Amino acid sequence: MPKTANMHTCTAQEAALQVDEQFRSVEASSSNAINTLEIKFYNKVDDKLLKFAVIISKADGKWVFCKHKERDTYEIPGGHREEGELILDTAKRELREETGAIDFNIKPICVYSVKGKTRVNKNENDESYGMLYVADIFLFEEIHSEIEKIIFTDELVDNWTYPLIQPELIEEARHTVDEAIQKCLDRGITDWGKLKNTTKDSLSDYVWKKTKRRPMILPIIQEV
Repeated sequence: MPKTANMHTCTAQEAALQVDEQFRSVEASSSNAINTLEIKFYNKVDDKLLKFAVIISKADGKWVFCKHKERDTYEIPGGHREEGELILDTAKRELREETGAIDFNIKPICVYSVKGKTRVNKNENDESYGMLYVADIFLFEEIHSEIEKIIFTDELVDNWTYPLIQPELIEEARHTVDEAIQKCLDRGITDWGKLKNTTKDSLSDYVWKKTKRRPMILPIIQEV
């Protein structure tokens, strides 16, 4: 049976504090790792270079992470692009396969690349490219893939499958909205309409700079 994500809410001030706390742990884990990989972000690259899609996902306000059947670590949903597949279709397919998501909103953030020796890059100078997305998931079904389970958490995990890559992708995705909300709070703005418009405008500018696209952005702010 499909599972619906339960709705929960928080104030704008609480949301801003949660964002700060969550990403301090990202910065700490990244600084403690041996830096053998270089993560870059691009406004645009040739579509033929895009080999992966990674989807930073949330449901009911919680992070959604996957655990592979053959690993003891957790990862952001994502995977390889199939031949002839649109990169957006890759993201949707991987999100369904790895989380069981069947009802969701998904938006592009930017292009990223990983330079250095990885499972994909054979040499230290090789660079592979992917598209980074964010998604809100509303409904799940049973998973039928190599993923053993998914977890829902308020905090970012410590045991990443790709500790030099995944925290960097999350960090890049959160900056714009975090800063926009904080500026509003600093000016004493708590009106939901103004918060939503500020968030939408700043994120729209960010996505345009990164992708040269202007997708529809619908901020949702909920109150307890």
